[in-house]
Amino acid sequence: MPWWLAAIGGAVVCAAAGWAVIAAIVLLDQLVATGSVTGSAVDFASRFWLLVHGGVLSLGDNRISLIPLTLTVLVGVALHGAAGYAAKQAVLAVDQPPPPSLTALKVTATLAGAYAAVVVTVALILDHGGPAVRAGGGALILALLMGFFGVRKALDWAPQRRWPVWARAIPRSILTGVVALALGGAVALTGALWTHRDQFITLTNALQPGGVGVVSLSLLQLAWAVNLIIWSAGWTTGAGLMLADGSTISLMGGQVGLLPGFPITAALPSGLASWWNLIWLAVPAVAGALSAGVILRDRPRARFDETALVGGLAGVLGGAGFTLVALCAGGGLGVARLAVVGLNLVALAIMAGAVMGLAGLITGLIAGLIRRPAQATDPRWWSRWQGGPPVDTTTLYQPKAKRPRWVVPAGSVEEQPPLPEATESTATEVLTAPNQPDEPTQLAKPAQPDDQPPLDFYAEQPGD
Repeated sequence: MPWWLAAIGGAVVCAAAGWAVIAAIVLLDQLVATGSVTGSAVDFASRFWLLVHGGVLSLGDNRISLIPLTLTVLVGVALHGAAGYAAKQAVLAVDQPPPPSLTALKVTATLAGAYAAVVVTVALILDHGGPAVRAGGGALILALLMGFFGVRKALDWAPQRRWPVWARAIPRSILTGVVALALGGAVALTGALWTHRDQFITLTNALQPGGVGVVSLSLLQLAWAVNLIIWSAGWTTGAGLMLADGSTISLMGGQVGLLPGFPITAALPSGLASWWNLIWLAVPAVAGALSAGVILRDRPRARFDETALVGGLAGVLGGAGFTLVALCAGGGLGVARLAVVGLNLVALAIMAGAVMGLAGLITGLIAGLIRRPAQATDPRWWSRWQGGPPVDTTTLYQPKAKRPRWVVPAGSVEEQPPLPEATESTATEVLTAPNQPDEPTQLAKPAQPDDQPPLDFYAEQPGD
């Protein structure tokens, strides 16, 4: 299959599959509730599909702009696979494969352009103006990001290999910190739901959803499950969840007013919380330590001050990466109190960076102190952070000897034996040997300073 056809076809299939899943749930729910299917259900499913890409869903006077990130992640996984398939077709189509960077550029651009074109076309048909621009821009960013990683995996291409050796572990360090913090948020959310399980059941029964309605209600809440996990992770840092009226739900509790009757709102704390809630600060602390550990792992030994600095920087970058993710998890769920729902990004950037950075600094300091220092140190300090085995620096310079504070009497120093002369046969063999390189095969060692003992040149001379 031509790679361009695979890229465009993959984008269209991903868009159609995402819409079909949402439409099937909506149409089934309407069929059970009313016994028939109308065009309004198809219109609602299409608008909800645009919301997955960053559009706006209008329900009467209410406008929902909170992206259901769970569905967005699923669409991204599909685009990842489509981009990988198109990249493989691009390699199989030619005898001499082009550079991976060129293949990645053309496949990613074609896939993202086709997917964004489909989303914008549907958005212009349903809703003109700003929502169409939002949905098209979100679809383009999502397809570019996931398409690049899909092509990269299919081609086994690692562009970070061209980076400086000390910077190659930074993306993995940031990703580790973000994932660790998100896992802590999932634990916090699960614990909150378990603690308030009676209230959760009461709210579910109050809606009287019925058999199929329970499934639809569960799927609707799962659509925003990733948002809830990100909010819970931000809550563990002490930043807090912010509502439009200025209310904040933090580690020390919060006071909220009327909220929608969704069962998931049972997880929100009310009133003052116990000081034991501060133990949740261990979640970003562990995430910062793991971010530092990724960079410090399998690295040559370095001084404790350098490991502490690098560990702290890794934690700060992990906090900045999570703040960027949290930027996509906020939005609106209606009017009044829910017009803006999400984490306080300024407070999150400060708290996550501070806690994770401090944890990374302590981790680096401990790692530097418990490591035994190397016997020889490479003067190029940046090479200590390169991968692989430590650099052999025994030929760079020898350890210094202490300068004597007294004059050594004449004749007390044993004289070195004279340098043996090279025989004629050895010189003749070297000059007449075939395929000799222009450069000498062994460089002479540099002269030693006066305050160091002389080097033994004779042990390494050929033919000695």
